[in-house]
Amino acid sequence: MSEQRSPARPWFDVVTEQSAIRGLGIAELARRAHVGRATIYGWRDGADGKIQAGPVNAVADVLGIPRERALRLAGIIGTAPSSAAPPIVPKSLIRDVMDNPELSDSERIAVLDAIEIRLAKERGVPGTAASVPAPSAEPERRRPAS
Repeated sequence: MSEQRSPARPWFDVVTEQSAIRGLGIAELARRAHVGRATIYGWRDGADGKIQAGPVNAVADVLGIPRERALRLAGIIGTAPSSAAPPIVPKSLIRDVMDNPELSDSERIAVLDAIEIRLAKERGVPGTAASVPAPSAEPERRRPAS
């Protein structure tokens, strides 16, 4: 007898990894995302119904994970070739950002998002080059007022 794996299991695995790195338990993650714990555990166990985008997006937003990536991992939208999958930010870098006392929670998420976008651009992930402007070589300078 073989055990059937939930189609959303890859998403659940990323959720548990990223929430643990951020110091969030499933109950607190569910509270912040306004979803039930059973919904999150349903991704692990194989939800009885169809997996819905709303809860996946809500959890992705709390964890700072791009929605498209979350929806792909949850099996809601088609998967891209593995070479085009957005890279995961190294755990050591996430810990460094999360442990920085000079950053607020929203700044931490913004920094991690920026790092992930930058890594995706460097690796040529489709959809990232056009949506994120390349940094200019020189900062814009203001002209002194006359």
